[in-house]
Parts: sequence; C-alpha cells; structure tokens
Amino acid sequence: MSNKHSLKLATLSVSLALALAGVVALLWLWGRLPQMAFAQGPGDGGISAQSAVGTAFTYQGRLLKSGSSVSDTCNFQFTLYNVAIGSTPIMTQTKTGVSVSDGYFTVPDLDFGSSAFTGDARWLQIAVQCSGDSSYNALSPRVALNAAPYAHSLRPGAVISQTDAGPILIVDNEGLGSGIWGYSAFGYGVVGQSTYGDAGVLGIADDLANKGVVGLNNSADGYGVCGLSITTTGTTYGVYGESISAAGYGVYGTAPTTGTVGVATVTDTISYGVYGEVASTAANASGVYGLANASSGWTNGVQGETKSADSGSAGVYGYASNTSGSAVAVWATSRGNGDIYRGYSSGDLEFKVTNAGDVYADGAYHCGQGTGSNPEPGTCIVQNQPADFAEMLPASDGLEPGDVLAIGLDGRLARSNKPYQANVVGVYSSQPGYLGGGQHRGKADYVPLAVVGIVSVKVSTENGPIRPGDLLVASGTPGHAMKADFNPPIGTVIGKALEGLEESTGVIKMLVILQ
Repeated sequence: MSNKHSLKLATLSVSLALALAGVVALLWLWGRLPQMAFAQGPGDGGISAQSAVGTAFTYQGRLLKSGSSVSDTCNFQFTLYNVAIGSTPIMTQTKTGVSVSDGYFTVPDLDFGSSAFTGDARWLQIAVQCSGDSSYNALSPRVALNAAPYAHSLRPGAVISQTDAGPILIVDNEGLGSGIWGYSAFGYGVVGQSTYGDAGVLGIADDLANKGVVGLNNSADGYGVCGLSITTTGTTYGVYGESISAAGYGVYGTAPTTGTVGVATVTDTISYGVYGEVASTAANASGVYGLANASSGWTNGVQGETKSADSGSAGVYGYASNTSGSAVAVWATSRGNGDIYRGYSSGDLEFKVTNAGDVYADGAYHCGQGTGSNPEPGTCIVQNQPADFAEMLPASDGLEPGDVLAIGLDGRLARSNKPYQANVVGVYSSQPGYLGGGQHRGKADYVPLAVVGIVSVKVSTENGPIRPGDLLVASGTPGHAMKADFNPPIGTVIGKALEGLEESTGVIKMLVILQ
C-alpha cells in the first residue's frame, strides 16, 4: 500500500498521547472573569498591574502512525464539542505548517475565545493532514478537556460552583485574614475585557430579593462597602451607581429601624439609608451628589423617602453643622425656567417657589413659629420696601404707580381729577408687600390698589407746601394728592404724609388712611 492509503486506513488505530497544560484546564474560568495579573509592589506592599492574560492556550501531543512516530510538517484542525460523540461543533480552529518531530508537536496559540467555555464539559476533535494527504483525517476518540486539580479549590478556600446563571467563584478565607491580598475581593477593570463597561467587579441580581453585591460590616466603626477615589485629576468615583430600569436605583441604601449605618448591629438611634461625607477642603465638593441625565419624564438627581410616622423623620434631611460660617442646610438652584422648589402632599402641589422668587401656597401663611428671638415669635418681616397691602382690581388704561385712584362710573379704577374727590379709594401701589387677588397679577386691565400700610404717592403743592403729618386728599392735578384744609369732608382723605414737599409736584411716602 502507499503511505497515503496506509495513513487513511490506520487512522482508527492511531493513538494520540496528550499532555495538557494546567492553563487549558482553567480556560473556562478565565473566560468568565476579567483577565489581569498582579504583583506585589516593592517595599510598600502595593499592587501593580501587569499584562492581561488572553484566552489562547498551548496544546501539546504526540502523533503516531501504525505505532511509529511521525516527523513531518502537518496541518491540524481542532473542533470543540459539548459531547463525546455526535452533536454540532461549537467552533473549529485550523493550524497549518505545524512541525512534528519524532511524533511530538506543539500548538502554542489555540484560541476558541471566552464564549466557548461556560463551565460545561467540552471535548476536542482533532484532524490531521500531513504530506501526501489530500484531506484531513479525523483522529478518534475525541479528547475530553478536564480541569486541573488546582481549579477545584483555589486556596485559600475557593470553590467553583455551577448555578442556573452559570459558574461562580466563591472565596471563603475561614477567619485566616483577607481572601485576596488584603482584600475580600479585588477587581481590576481592563479596557475592552468586559461587556459591562470594563468592570473590575460586577454583581448582577435578576430578582428583587437578590443582591448583585452585598457588603456586610459587624464592626461599630467599619464599612460594609467603602468606595475611595484617590486620583487627583479627571472625573473619578469612589462608588458609582447607574440604573437602566425605569423603576430602578443606581444606588439604594436602607437602614434598620434600630439605627446604625448600613447593616451594622449596634443600636445607635441615628440611622442613614445613604450617608455621604466629603473631607475635601476644595470648593464645590459634595458629600452626596445626584445627577439625572434623562431629557424627558420624571427624573430625580436625589430622591429621599421615609416611611416612619415619627414627626422628626424626613425623606431628605439637610444639616449645616458649621456654627461659625454661613453654610446652607439645603441648597436648591434652577438654571432654567423651572421652579426652585416644589412641595407636594399626596401628589397635589401645595407650595412652590418660582425661578423669579415668587412664592405660591394653597394654605394660609403663618410666620414666627420658631422659638428664637430674632425675630420674636409671631413677628412677620417684609424687608427693603414699603410694607403696604394691596388688592388687584379692574382698572382703566394708562395708570401708573403712585397715582391717586378713584372709582369710575363703570366700576373700574381711574385717575383722580378734582380736589376733594369723594369717590377716591387709594393709591396705585408700586410694589406691595402683600397682594390680594394675586390670580390677576400681570393682567393689563388690573392694578394693585394700596388700601393699608405705607405707599409712595404723587403729590402737588397747589394747596400749599406739604409737611409730615398733613392729611392728604385728591387735588386738581390728575392722579396727584394735596394737603387738606382743616376738617376735610368725610370720604375724601386718603392718608397722612410721612414726608414733605415745598413746591411743585413730586413723590413722597404716605401712610394709607381712608376716611
């Protein structure tokens, strides 16, 4: 027989001696975890990153033909299966020009990628084509890829466990210190090595009752989870949380009713769902920072909720502890047209502060409820302007602040136009401290009529110079007041002058007194 024909017929009796390296047995594990080697830093025990380990492995064997070793240059096909006989191949790798000497050969870069190994059993089908062969000859049987002994239990106390979601690695140091180099778990994210944002440590929970990552602390001063950002440049996060679900939480923190931070077991009366502290002395640093990037819908940078019935509980609590500075307990800023603050009760808007500083409330206004002495309890303060009370009333066109107003025949406010006008009602308030009928504010056919308090008024000296304390009545100059003679008619006095004017016309402060 020819050598070629003998090789084909002898294929079923060809034996293949395999020497699999330990890295092959561990391939499925490395295919599931980010690949990064670490080494102790010199002197200080630090950790330094080295080159990443890929998914390729070395395959070695010995090729015999009819009991004799082969020396030739051959081509090899390696096909991966999930069963020993039959089934559809998972993947095939072809290696050409492999040198075979005395039967021994080495394939240094056999690579099926990480997706081919999920923790389930795998078999390797090998086919060979040497000099004179017109096609590949499949060797039999398929070779089982078995785990090396070290993969069964990685010291100290590591266990590889198969779950419905795939294999997991469990590290238990059994009280012998930290699991890995002083860390219970240490993850290093390598760019391009993870489909989840190059995560150093990734925790996934597919059920509300499960947790992707859990940090437990049994010490009064420890941390269940501690995130540190130690770089001095760029944007960094000690702990970063992101939710892609409409009802999810990027970071969700709870504290038991017995108190404590996180899940520690001490019985302190102060508890925090999330506690943020910033030690930086730089400006604009934040203990907790919330950012909502969604351009539509109901999004919240920070959301707080309390289910406690206690009157001292709060969904969001702000506290400025620096007694010597002017720090703010709660700071709200609106850069657009939205309100600075809104308060709701059972979904109904009850209180808001607009971007312009206007305050709206459904209920009554109560001031001076505190126990301090500045101001005294029960005192309401209006600053930087005359404190008059005005009502929004229908008015004629062309009126101006400071005008003396009378009631026209159509029931609308009009500018006064004769001395001692009996239908006079007050003054057009320039900036009322309190305003009734505020729903009409801004309407062109309504003006604020000052009925109580101090207001600026247009005056004329046509009845003589005005002195502080003079009673004021309507004058012959439209929209102006003048001093009244002794014992003016009832219903003509609009107020008492608080300032004087020697001649001509001008504007003075007046105490509104309608009589």
